[in-house]
Amino acid sequence: MEKTYFFDTLRRIGSTCREQLSWLVGMLAPGFAAIPGKLELTILLSNVMLWLGAGMDAADGRMRLKRKWYAPWRRVLGLDWNVDRSRKTIEAIKEVHRQLTEATDGRFFVPPTWSLFKSLLTLHPLGGCTMGTSRENGVVDHLGHVFGYRNLIVADGAILPTSTGRNPSHTIAALAERIAAHIT
Repeated sequence: MEKTYFFDTLRRIGSTCREQLSWLVGMLAPGFAAIPGKLELTILLSNVMLWLGAGMDAADGRMRLKRKWYAPWRRVLGLDWNVDRSRKTIEAIKEVHRQLTEATDGRFFVPPTWSLFKSLLTLHPLGGCTMGTSRENGVVDHLGHVFGYRNLIVADGAILPTSTGRNPSHTIAALAERIAAHIT
């Protein structure tokens, strides 16, 4: 009984999301559907349910500035990341998404950005100047002071050594406030 109620609730949520999306498209692009010969965006998206997932990966990626071979004078931010240590986490997220899609009578689809290129969207990248006890295992101390540069302080998400599992804004704000309180 409870399982059926859960899935019925998911179906109602999906229907409401589709209605809201149709309304939003109508507000942002009034008359879009009335343009002759154009595919109605609302029909295209009327059966789409976007599942988002969050997990704690191995946190072993490195972001760095790279140069493109065709434009060596420009630098772009690149990520070097080996998916192998994070594969179990990602497969678990995919399995939950598959089950939710099945429960809502949908068709499960893994975007080619993942299935072919192993590329993900990271909304909250953390690290880069991680906290440690010395320069051997970190960049800053517990008060954000960069080792070897006492007057240089880092007070943002860069000092977190790994993912917090969810939106890290409160954790980052708390660390920044703590660091600010100790500046003399």
